[in-house]
Amino acid sequence: MSFGNVAINATSAAQTLTLQSSVTLSGLTLTFSNAAFARSGGTCGLSLTVPAGGTSSCTIGVTFHPTAVGTVNGTVTINTTTAGVTITNNPVALSGTGYQVRVTPTSLNFANQAINTTSSAQSVTLQAGVAISGVSLGFSNATFAQPATNIAAAPGGAVENLARTTATITTTSAHGFTVGTTVVIAGVANAAFNGTFTVASVPSGTTFTVANTAPAASATSGGGTVTVTGLAAGGSWTFGVTFRPTTPGAVNATLTINATSPAGVVITGSPVSLSGTGALGALGTLDNFNRTTQNTLGNASWSQVVTAGVAAIHVQDLNLLGALSGVAACDNAQTSSNCLAGGAAYWNLAAFSNRQAARYTFSSLTVDGASLVLKATGGTATVPANYIQVSYSGGQIAVSTITAGGSTTAGVVQVNGAGFSINDTMTATVDATGLVTVWQNSNYLGSAQLPNVATWTTGGGRIGMQLSVGNQVDNFAGGNF
Repeated sequence: MSFGNVAINATSAAQTLTLQSSVTLSGLTLTFSNAAFARSGGTCGLSLTVPAGGTSSCTIGVTFHPTAVGTVNGTVTINTTTAGVTITNNPVALSGTGYQVRVTPTSLNFANQAINTTSSAQSVTLQAGVAISGVSLGFSNATFAQPATNIAAAPGGAVENLARTTATITTTSAHGFTVGTTVVIAGVANAAFNGTFTVASVPSGTTFTVANTAPAASATSGGGTVTVTGLAAGGSWTFGVTFRPTTPGAVNATLTINATSPAGVVITGSPVSLSGTGALGALGTLDNFNRTTQNTLGNASWSQVVTAGVAAIHVQDLNLLGALSGVAACDNAQTSSNCLAGGAAYWNLAAFSNRQAARYTFSSLTVDGASLVLKATGGTATVPANYIQVSYSGGQIAVSTITAGGSTTAGVVQVNGAGFSINDTMTATVDATGLVTVWQNSNYLGSAQLPNVATWTTGGGRIGMQLSVGNQVDNFAGGNF
């Protein structure tokens, strides 16, 4: 019989044992091995009379009253003075856990969350078995946080503070507050505003601005610092936690919940384990190349060197017998020797921010030598002076910066397994710190840190691709992330 979590010095609801017998029992007594467990009601008396050839039963209520924090185990033994009687399943095991304050759940998992986006909030509940005050939350990693303050209407003209940060309270009538007024939170939600503003408990130090709207806002507006009396014994506070990753990969952290009073209070379940994974968000397809075979990319949004109407990278329709299914190709089919030295194309419809991404899908078995381009700036539309090159070859990806002074490799990322193959996507991102990350399909491969130069960090630019002979790619995507 398990009583679960019960506040110390509180008594649980009774749970019921049933005693069933085919013989009349006398001298019935109970023996509890631990004083935290006791009888509470039931129909069993000192004896149980059983009619001839029949059975009878009675019930025994048992409660749990912990006096200390932690797990308590015990037994209850049913005794009888009737000779020769064996009571099966006797003694009965009992268990329960005493707490002062407890937190549920003890772990939150946010799974995959797109980088620089905020997850939906998951709830954590603080339940007070004793009166507490001075509640505070501590996150070990800033990617996890409590959502911004939310004020919701409540009965009787009151409001509830559903979070712990700065909030604005608008009341339905004037209360004559002046600047510096201290608004006291009593710890019981949804009471009418009568000089003591009563909302769900929040940590001490929360600043409220009172901005009354009637009858005269200017005469009754004011502000003050909330003095939190905390949670009364038996009270609870539920708040949200969100996850906003800024880098790819797994993030693990903790949320520690503290209270200043009573001294030495034990908060069972704290710290709460937090976990999530920064993932690559969706990128919009800029060009699917579904056009008839031609000598260029055939789209004015691309800038590429064109000589006598021919460019190194061109559109090739791979499905000549049916619907258009084009790719960007550098395969000599239309361009003769122009492709031998490789070709480049840059998306000129928009320059993206200092956080940008580019992606394509490999459409041929020849994948070596294909590159994505980020933050292309300067020079001309077809030949930029500066850009970041993310190039795949021989099972690894080289991240380089290209300037008028030449090429500098910032880092090399190893590709798992057999490397890229047909129908795989390659994605590269760069953020405002110059950190380049590389992805195979949805799998994060690694990163490289560029020099702290504005061209690679705070600056934006265009994106594009560079292909070598034999390369074919499809579904070019990109944008801000």
